[in-house]
Amino acid sequence: MSAADNEPSVLYHYTDSFGLVGIVKPSWPSWLVPFFKSEHEIGYHRVLRLLLSDVRFMNDTEELKFGARLLRERLRIAACDHSVPEEFRAAFNDIDQFLDAEGILEWPRRCLATCFCAEGDLLSQWRGYAGGTGGFAIGVDRDGLENRTFVFHRNRWPGDLQPPSKPDLKRVVYGEEAGIAAADEHIQSLITSDWSGLVTDQRPMARNVARNLLFSLLVRAVTTIKADAFSEEKEWRLVTLSESGFPVDVRTRARGLVPYVDVGVNISEAVTAPGQELHYKAHPTIVDLVVGPGPDQAEQVLAARELLTGTGHHPEVVRPSKVSYRG
Repeated sequence: MSAADNEPSVLYHYTDSFGLVGIVKPSWPSWLVPFFKSEHEIGYHRVLRLLLSDVRFMNDTEELKFGARLLRERLRIAACDHSVPEEFRAAFNDIDQFLDAEGILEWPRRCLATCFCAEGDLLSQWRGYAGGTGGFAIGVDRDGLENRTFVFHRNRWPGDLQPPSKPDLKRVVYGEEAGIAAADEHIQSLITSDWSGLVTDQRPMARNVARNLLFSLLVRAVTTIKADAFSEEKEWRLVTLSESGFPVDVRTRARGLVPYVDVGVNISEAVTAPGQELHYKAHPTIVDLVVGPGPDQAEQVLAARELLTGTGHHPEVVRPSKVSYRG
């Protein structure tokens, strides 16, 4: 059985009641509204709104340090390997400084992500991401995340609409052995890519461009390598990059401020109502919604069905968690 055969068809985003309403019944920022007009051929009916947060501001930077350390070690090995083309060995030495585990706040580009889980009813996820009790796990079709989901980057000035881009959906790997394999795979893919012409140019400006580009291609590996202690999470991440000079939005949380970008999940390119109906009949946005454990679970199942009915989703996908947890 191949690895692809083991990939889940549905991925779950755990959240609390405030997060659920914000995702399913979103208030899009005013600067983003022009994207949803018909001339841009993007529909927003039944689109979910997710926020991809700068990974350096997520819950535990130790997770990033683990991946950064592994990738840095493997890059140093590649930089000393004489079977690797000389231009790549020089480029790997150039980006070494950015992978210092203590220097993640100095990255030349932002890496932003949001988290999913391969399972929709895990006690550890209810505890960690959905407030313990009263949470929700939104089940989204993985194909929709991979092929019909777009990132909206802030305009740099009024009227400057950056075209939406597709994020990458990546499975997180756990532990030293799997992390080394993932890092080596990223490094090898660069060596065998078409970037050799860029990294061969040793002029200062070209070298700086190459360094930033290689960093942006490799930093995704850092965000998808975690210590083995987190393996129960069975995590996937939706990941994108943003240049540090470009504006992003900022939200608040209990511990302060977090930079983020907006993402629309399962966007239809149909510009007519019948076309949109056909799209969402074939590709429903929410395919499962698990109501977490809690004293008011039965009421919350009913309320969640009302929310989905009112926003054009299928209410019958709502179900209660089978986990017994009292908080």
